[in-house]
Amino acid sequence: MIRALLALALAATLATAAVAGPWTLAPGRSRLGMTALAAGFDEIHAFDGTRRPVPAVRFRALELSAAHGLTDRLEVSASATRAANEQSANPAADYDGWGDARAALKYRLWREEAGEPVSLSAMLELKTPLRSYPTSNFSAPGDGQDDLEFRVSAGKLLDAGTFFSYWTVEAAFRSRRGEPGDERLLYGELGLPLRGRAAGRVFAQRVEQTSGLGLLSPAFLTRAAIEGRAPFPAVDEDFTLLGAGIGYRLTSEWDASLFLATQVSTRNTGFQDLMGISISHEF
Repeated sequence: MIRALLALALAATLATAAVAGPWTLAPGRSRLGMTALAAGFDEIHAFDGTRRPVPAVRFRALELSAAHGLTDRLEVSASATRAANEQSANPAADYDGWGDARAALKYRLWREEAGEPVSLSAMLELKTPLRSYPTSNFSAPGDGQDDLEFRVSAGKLLDAGTFFSYWTVEAAFRSRRGEPGDERLLYGELGLPLRGRAAGRVFAQRVEQTSGLGLLSPAFLTRAAIEGRAPFPAVDEDFTLLGAGIGYRLTSEWDASLFLATQVSTRNTGFQDLMGISISHEF
């Protein structure tokens, strides 16, 4: 549960106008980014209005990212995360160190500027932990596993000359090595100008965890898997992340954004909150 919450939190930090959606950097252009994230989990806010205390988990992370446009259609990107987590019920499970590293390629299939009705891109991303640590430490982002994600994004700029004026929808499939279950993700975001250099954005993300064997799992080709009998307990769980934020264009090359989000979990029937702030420089 905690691991999934924090994985969603990381996904939300990536949903800034600078990197979300199908758009890619122009050839020779680069972007550097930094995101700080904080999430607290000390009680479940149930749908019936009651609150159920749970062992407190506090999570903080700092992510550094970089992207570069190779051609007018191809972009390469990478990121690394430093995580700090505390668990009140089990101090031995606290963690302060490196989380995950990510590398991705994004390719523009359609380009609005080329006369296509919308922009469309496909992205392949590999995530790997920078340090080995027990999954019981709840040391997200990262659970000691390698993930391979395929994502398709579509979007349109509502006003090419206006900061944060766009819509985008995305669908992704994430396969996890060494752990049963894959993940399916759906994401949508809308950005609209507010006043001057400020803009607002709202986003929603849906994650569905399956109880099947991951495509990269060592057990995928075992006899049990071939015969359709998963040798692991079911891990089905769905999450919905709802959020809103404000972006501000500091200069023509510097952007900053702040967001607040709430996650709804079907298994725990409640809500958890998180927040983040990011800044990026394009040159």
